[in-house]
Amino acid sequence: MLRSLDIPVRLTGGLILKTGEKRISHQWVEVLLGRNWVPFDPTNKHFAELPQNYLTFYYGDLPFFQRTSNVNFKYLFKIDRKTFPRESNYSDMASHPLNIMNAWELFHKAGLSLELLQIILMIPIGAIVTIIFRNVIGIRTFGTFLPALIASSFRGSGVLWGMITFTGIILGGAVLRSILEKFKMTHTPKLTILLVYVVFALLFIAGFGVTINNMDLAHATFFPLALMAITIERFSLIAQEGSFKDALVMFANTMITVFFVYIVMNSLFLQTMVLAFP
Repeated sequence: MLRSLDIPVRLTGGLILKTGEKRISHQWVEVLLGRNWVPFDPTNKHFAELPQNYLTFYYGDLPFFQRTSNVNFKYLFKIDRKTFPRESNYSDMASHPLNIMNAWELFHKAGLSLELLQIILMIPIGAIVTIIFRNVIGIRTFGTFLPALIASSFRGSGVLWGMITFTGIILGGAVLRSILEKFKMTHTPKLTILLVYVVFALLFIAGFGVTINNMDLAHATFFPLALMAITIERFSLIAQEGSFKDALVMFANTMITVFFVYIVMNSLFLQTMVLAFP
């Protein structure tokens, strides 16, 4: 319609960023008004401006991808929310009276990622949630702060695939440990065998995730190996001293606690607060 009125206009393609996976890109137009290209998206009723979650990929009337008909070409976009500070924020936060540790500046100079600092600072928040579940609600879990450590390891895989993978490996490891008990092995060799089992289990799951194009499942390799081996050991000890049912109940309680710890630790508001004032 604009071109029929001799008004210069170009097609623009890109993504509307929302957390999750999608295969559909989006198109809108940009109109040359004076010397500026001004965006218009009639589909979503945006005129002369666009929200910040619009990401431009290309300009022009061509399709996003071109391929020959006999090529089985599949693609998807995976969108996740990350926190990235502006460079100016480091100096601004360093002079703030509440920023006693000045952790941002230290991590920046060391070349360490902001995500690592975020994980470190959120673990005490997760530990507080664990204490509430243990001491206030009265739920028994594996270890006092183990749920917070497990929840922090789910960052790569997400809570759903993280819990499924973690549960499968722990239960499989518990069965393996019960088999090892029959050989009357000492503690250290048993723990070493369990660690080797965890390594191969994670490699298998990661390979399977890549094969079925499930990157969340592939990222299960981010789980700390020693953490999983210790969890298997504690599960097996409770099953040996009490019953397998007792171990299952405590494991279920632990995973319930982990779920809520994960929700709290992934709160963007809390992450922003602890990063601003560590």
